[in-house]
Amino acid sequence: MELAQSGDPTMALQLVDEACQIDPLDQDAAKFRVQILESIGNAPGAAKAANSFHTRVLRELGVVVNIETPSVVTESNPLTITCDWLVERNPEEAASFLVSTRSSWMAMSGKIALDCHQKVLDAYSFETPTRSMVVAQRLYLKWIVGEFDTHQLETQRALSMALSNQEVEAATILGTALSFGFLSQGNFKEAIRHCRVVREIASQHSSEIELVKADRHLAIIEQHVGKDGIWENRIKSASRIVEENGSPNDIAQQNLTMSLVLIREGKLDQASVCLAQARRYFEASNGRRMVGYCMLTQAMIHEEAGDYVQAIAIVEEIKVMGTDVTGHSLAAACDDMIARLHGRIGDLDFSAEAVARGTILRRQFGSTPSIYEINRLNPTRRLLKEQLTEKDLRAAYARAKLSGSVSS
Repeated sequence: MELAQSGDPTMALQLVDEACQIDPLDQDAAKFRVQILESIGNAPGAAKAANSFHTRVLRELGVVVNIETPSVVTESNPLTITCDWLVERNPEEAASFLVSTRSSWMAMSGKIALDCHQKVLDAYSFETPTRSMVVAQRLYLKWIVGEFDTHQLETQRALSMALSNQEVEAATILGTALSFGFLSQGNFKEAIRHCRVVREIASQHSSEIELVKADRHLAIIEQHVGKDGIWENRIKSASRIVEENGSPNDIAQQNLTMSLVLIREGKLDQASVCLAQARRYFEASNGRRMVGYCMLTQAMIHEEAGDYVQAIAIVEEIKVMGTDVTGHSLAAACDDMIARLHGRIGDLDFSAEAVARGTILRRQFGSTPSIYEINRLNPTRRLLKEQLTEKDLRAAYARAKLSGSVSS
């Protein structure tokens, strides 16, 4: 990389190509190659090199590695390529494109999706219902990347305006963003209230499938505020309608949430089938953020089956993706799960460090654990308090701070 930085990227690329030929599985050499190709403006070549290395390592070693840089991920996603092309030529068409492909943007890396939405809003200033939808999607993405606190008032004002203008879809997105945002803040009453706002909008103005989606959203919030026995029934009752009338994205979202119900019922084989169907869709549609949620659910299946080592390996893969891709909520959930799993295998120092990382991460993003998350982690916290000294716990917290709790 010194040659590349000193102004001779051609020679640097030649040398790193030779290194890759000597050892095609050398991750450092492969990553340098991607970075050099990117630095000389060959983003498609960088994306191709990253994908080729990923495939080869998976085939020959059976492991998943990540050597992509954020711009390689962007370059390799046809949605971002199309968006950039449209913004330069017809910003109004770019806005319509974001709206028509909404479910895909909500499933991918939050930061990348947010950047695309901001580009379109900067280029398209006319106040139209289409622009209102792009604004709503942008504010939803602000929650995903952990910026709800600084955009809460803007989101509430946008919801009021959408309701007064009878912009039903925009109001639904904004209400959903507010419910999840308030959940992150620990304001469970407001989270439930905004869920019911969304459901009321759907019941008055939308199709049956939109009402079912509103119910699924309410079920997720109910799960996190501890309403066991209620949220599961909502998910189950939605299955038939989604299968008959839902889009591929609707079906994938339903399968993902249904797998959580099946795990709770101890039906791990059925949960695995549902989850595999969901993950195939999200992988095919570049929904990397939702793939992360599928991976976490797969780790939960392994945890329930007693295969803690495999569960840890999966969660560590999610952590490698970084918060730019996964979002802050999933990143914190991963730290909680790592803490539980290491507690189960007796690695208490590492468990304590993971608890501390989750705490620090939530503080950085101004969020708080839900009742569901608290209840899931409480046995581990009690174990650590019983088995470790205060000095051990302080040392774990110090290690977590030094390591940096957010990986982007």
